[in-house]
Amino acid sequence: MKKIIKNLLIISLSIFCFAAIAEEPKNEKPSPVGVWLVADKEAKVELYMNGDVLEGKIVWLAEPNEKDGTAKIDIKNPDKSLVTRPIMNMVFLNGFKKDKRSDKWIDGTIYDAKSGKTYSAWLKLKDDNNMQLRGYVGISLLGRTEEWTRSQL
Repeated sequence: MKKIIKNLLIISLSIFCFAAIAEEPKNEKPSPVGVWLVADKEAKVELYMNGDVLEGKIVWLAEPNEKDGTAKIDIKNPDKSLVTRPIMNMVFLNGFKKDKRSDKWIDGTIYDAKSGKTYSAWLKLKDDNNMQLRGYVGISLLGRTEEWTRSQL
């Protein structure tokens, strides 16, 4: 009888240990990778990893064409060689790195095609479906924050 109890105890402990090892961690942080609807709802942006940095490109526009039917292009870009590039699929978020001390992605830049200007930027997930993006000049206090929501393409 003692041998049966001992064997049952060993089997029970083995099952418990296997279940504990097999269980996935539940405290993973949400990722910004995915498609996001911008604050003014005029565009959707795909965020993706390029090596160890986060980048973003425009994948949908509410109005992708000019009134004459031609695709919108980057006419305000100060680099004259880029003024004919299409806005659609344009990479305009660059260089974001995960901050080891916080839950922000920092040291990035955002290009604003409406003005032709590039700003320093950071982004932070509020939760799985909401993100803050702040563009600024010089220091983060001198800037503007937008809230983006996760979307499907």
